[in-house]
Amino acid sequence: MPPRLSTVKLARPMRQSLGQRRQGQPQLMHGYGLCCWSSIMRTPKLVIFDCDGVMVDSREADRCFYNDILSAFGCPPMTREQTDYVFMHDARTGLRFLFRDHPEVSAAEVEMVAAESDFTPYLRRMTLVPGLVDFLHALRRHGFTAISTNRAGSMQELLAAFELSHLFDFVMTAAVAPMPKPAPDGMALILGHFGLQPEEALYLGDTLVDAQYAAASGVPFVAFGNPVLEARYHAATFAEVRALPPVQALLAGAPRPRP
Repeated sequence: MPPRLSTVKLARPMRQSLGQRRQGQPQLMHGYGLCCWSSIMRTPKLVIFDCDGVMVDSREADRCFYNDILSAFGCPPMTREQTDYVFMHDARTGLRFLFRDHPEVSAAEVEMVAAESDFTPYLRRMTLVPGLVDFLHALRRHGFTAISTNRAGSMQELLAAFELSHLFDFVMTAAVAPMPKPAPDGMALILGHFGLQPEEALYLGDTLVDAQYAAASGVPFVAFGNPVLEARYHAATFAEVRALPPVQALLAGAPRPRP
């Protein structure tokens, strides 16, 4: 993801959840390998979204951002392999990957240039995934919504640009999580914030990193727009997500508690 590298904390410190908080922390499965989830699927109370490729189509914006950084140091544009890699990872990891064959370039200087870049022009190259806003409105009548992304500083700008901030109860970014995805740290903080167990949430993602993240966290995974990923469910559109049994159960449930 191509975020500004400055730390912008969208997530807030944990607070008492709406409803009674369960005792103890969510039990997580460690390691990043894909694994089987519990066969018991509760009606979810929380739907967690990856950002890039799920909420927004940002591939062209990513490509331009990273190519501009490469150009600033006299390096050639990204290959297809490099583009695929940076699209899945946080900015610092992506930049290190891109400049690994350029030892003459200072990593600290690369990060400084990226951090000082104005991300606004790249936002214009993004588009919302069709059906997202209507789906969020439907979800929020009955449950809670969150984001878990490997973006960092640019996430606040993105939410503001697309007028999405009010549609999410919690936002976890790479600037806040102790370790970026696929490490399960961010998911543990999200679940702890709501006082939920992993099987009481769903995670929508579109990359192998997302699948590994969900598996390491024990949260049922919906592979969005990527049929080759190992997942509990697959969906190509938000209409298909809405038709999934656990989502149908959520939308048929009681209205969400008012704060």
